[in-house]
Amino acid sequence: MHKIKILSVVFVLIVSCNYASSIASPLAFSKLLVNSKENPTAIESEQPLFSWVVDAKGINKSQSAYHIMVASSLEGINSDNADIWNSSKVESSKSAYVAFEGKSLKALGKYYWKVKIWDESGNASDWSEAQVFQMGLMGQESWGASQWITLGKDTRTSPHRFRDYKTGKMKQAVPVDGFAASYFRKEVSVAKKVKNAQVYVCGLGYYELFLNGNKVGDHVLDPAPSNYDKQAYYVNYDITDQLESGKNAFGIVLGNGFYGQNISWKNDPESERDLAYGPPTVKSLIKVTYTDGTQEDFYTDQTWKESTGPIVFNNIYGGDTYDARYEINGWNRVGYNDSSWANAALANPKIKKISAQQIPAIKRLKVLEPQRVFKGADGEWIVDFGQNIAGWIHLTVSEKRGQLIDIITTEALLTNGKDIYLGSTGGGAIPIDLFSKQNLYLLNKILESF
Repeated sequence: MHKIKILSVVFVLIVSCNYASSIASPLAFSKLLVNSKENPTAIESEQPLFSWVVDAKGINKSQSAYHIMVASSLEGINSDNADIWNSSKVESSKSAYVAFEGKSLKALGKYYWKVKIWDESGNASDWSEAQVFQMGLMGQESWGASQWITLGKDTRTSPHRFRDYKTGKMKQAVPVDGFAASYFRKEVSVAKKVKNAQVYVCGLGYYELFLNGNKVGDHVLDPAPSNYDKQAYYVNYDITDQLESGKNAFGIVLGNGFYGQNISWKNDPESERDLAYGPPTVKSLIKVTYTDGTQEDFYTDQTWKESTGPIVFNNIYGGDTYDARYEINGWNRVGYNDSSWANAALANPKIKKISAQQIPAIKRLKVLEPQRVFKGADGEWIVDFGQNIAGWIHLTVSEKRGQLIDIITTEALLTNGKDIYLGSTGGGAIPIDLFSKQNLYLLNKILESF
């Protein structure tokens, strides 16, 4: 009788401990990913990969099973109506790169998913919060009526559009102007209440997209470079909150990047390759879904207007020349008078494939203050930021109209620290022709002021 009492006590203690453990060690999801991204908007693989990170208290915790649901609507996923994929309970410890095995996913389709797991003791977690992923264009046909546009006529008249350029074994520098930076604009009318608006841009050359005067997104240096004879990348931006009822103005500034490189690779006698693909070109598609369920597309075509502007020279190796006397105030806003602008020219670049850019976007991370400002041996001012960076120079100038300022970028000082060392970059100068008291923000290309 005494032994029975002891066994009963031990049994009660074990049950109590297990119960306490299940209460004190809940399974919680800290991150859910599709193709290694949270709520991605341009998935192009027909079999996306699901992953999840779990927080679990205690030791020797592990997953013994999972259950994934995918639905075509938020209402569906919240009511467990997994009309796209229901994996049911799968006995597996796998929590990364679980392949989708449901119905075919449609281009530009929006899908919702959630996951539930069981631990090593068979205790189930709650369902994760509903997540979302959106498919990309998934092929040329999804671009619809969107066309490639390029600058039809180079109208630069600035005397500073030329730059003496010398590369490789060239005996002497020659004046070059390269392909012009292009400015494109288009006004569209939105007549209904917008539920969702997405824009897709493929730039053959670096670009910046504007909507009603404001830059779209926080990316810089889009898109990622590629071997353009094989593939180019497009980038997707959500503009739902920026698109307004009534008229809207879209604007694109397009530079050469690595695509329009007809200077360094063309002129360098050491180069055995001709990788100057052609003048900068861009294609864009804007897809709008209204609250009444209808949809409307806007896209680049010959009705877009084109012009040149204050960026009168741009080259990924040679820097930019910005002539502020040619600024176009309000060019990317509604109501700008573009009657003097020409219609954009259509292009037919030899691009075999366009894919969604999947790398993390390049973004502005922080502001660096100069560590030292001093005069070099030749009397020119040197600004030392204390580290090698990629970024903008924020320069405030008070000077007379037409004053020329050269900014030479380099990566190192001489060993004696008294002057700059040009060997690492070639010392690409950035001449600036200024208005009086003009604030400028500069990089290898001119970006929006920050």
